[in-house]
Amino acid sequence: MNFIGYTLFSLVFCIVVFAITLGVCVRQYELEMALAFTIALWVSAPVGVFFICTSALLFYKNLHTFIGQKRAQKDFSLLIDQICTQANALSLSQLNPLESTHSPYTQALLYHTNNKQLSAVIARFHLVPALGSQDSGNAKIDKLFSLYHTIAQGSLEDMRKYHLAHDNPFALQNDKNYALTSSKHALEIFSDTSKSDSIRAYAFGLICESKNAKDLQKALNVNAFNCLDSSSLQQALLLCKELDIEQDSVHIAGLCKQAGFGGGEYLALAKAMQNLCTPDEWLKYFENLMSNDECALVAYLFVLVELEMVSKLEQELKGFGIGEMTGLRAYIELKRLGKHYPISAFVIAG
Repeated sequence: MNFIGYTLFSLVFCIVVFAITLGVCVRQYELEMALAFTIALWVSAPVGVFFICTSALLFYKNLHTFIGQKRAQKDFSLLIDQICTQANALSLSQLNPLESTHSPYTQALLYHTNNKQLSAVIARFHLVPALGSQDSGNAKIDKLFSLYHTIAQGSLEDMRKYHLAHDNPFALQNDKNYALTSSKHALEIFSDTSKSDSIRAYAFGLICESKNAKDLQKALNVNAFNCLDSSSLQQALLLCKELDIEQDSVHIAGLCKQAGFGGGEYLALAKAMQNLCTPDEWLKYFENLMSNDECALVAYLFVLVELEMVSKLEQELKGFGIGEMTGLRAYIELKRLGKHYPISAFVIAG
């Protein structure tokens, strides 16, 4: 019985006791009404006092139960928040337990001792969402999983209020989904240096795939190519030739340095660009690169060899010691003797 039901029952019981006592005093003992009323009142008084005392105890019990339930609900809500926070804070580096060193969650102030212990236990783990699992019945968790599902399926979602870690797998996938919507959005992702290198490199690849000269030009002017490997930048530079995008040689050399170009990468670029340029353009391109980055020297020498500019090649070799560039020296000597061999038979950097 709840408190209201008990109150109504006690009130009715008190009235019945009062009425019966009053009736007995008047009819059986033929007392005056005023005296009978006083006697009935005194007889009913203990019932009223008992009601007040029991009501106070019942109210205290109900209040204690209500507060306990509220605290339990708050604890449960905080545990759900903790699970969501830890799932959203998951980063790629934490997927390997041998490299993970700390928990992303600061334990909340919980009321029940068992809940505190449960929170501490959960905080010792990195929680990875299992998208194939069944609904939990908790609206907050199931809504979060619904968002994870849509992101995994290629949809773009606004996840700002969920505060995902910088390299959370779902945050990275959501950035990919955003970059896929247009080359303009891909350029926005690539230009944002706060994004992970892998996502920026992915966005740059999309810009190249779109072959949008305007967006590619803007991307090359970002001047933050440390997130790219040499093959990605080589693809972009070849595309510039294909789309007739003019780039200053100083700027190109700077981009190549950021992307970690060495002699081998410059040589690969020279070979790939050979069929995209006239001989004069090809020579000028790598001559300028060599002037701004000494790593491009090998590529420049390769161009000279391919264009059979032997006298120019000899001048460049004067800057090397006798024991250096032996492959090219052998190539020149054979040329003088009228014997022709492909440059691939020699080691340029010998």
